[in-house]
Amino acid sequence: MYFINNFFELLCLQLSTPTFGAFEVNLRVGELRKHGLRLKLQDQPLRILTLLVKNAGEPVSREQIQANLWASDTHVDYENAINSAVRKLRDALGDTAENPTVWGQLSQIRSGHTGTDDGAHGCRTASFR
Repeated sequence: MYFINNFFELLCLQLSTPTFGAFEVNLRVGELRKHGLRLKLQDQPLRILTLLVKNAGEPVSREQIQANLWASDTHVDYENAINSAVRKLRDALGDTAENPTVWGQLSQIRSGHTGTDDGAHGCRTASFR
């Protein structure tokens, strides 16, 4: 039953457009918007953002990011590649590591749905802590 509930919550997130601050992430089509305008974001930074959204505010390790971005038999300089992708994501969000104002709003992502639970498999507001 636990798997089924998580599956439907994940499905609700994938069908929704989570928002934080002035940003919204359309997971279905893979795009980031600010005030309704589409922002240019490369694949790896977008995949990191998607991973953060799907993990409901839980800490995301570098190992999780690595597994999400590359096949297990891929050999690259993971540390520099992850740092570069995170830097590009921060740039798209207009954020910096020294002053992570928008990055902090990722903990306040909300689902594009109503935020109510309509029963056994209803979509709920996704609260990321």
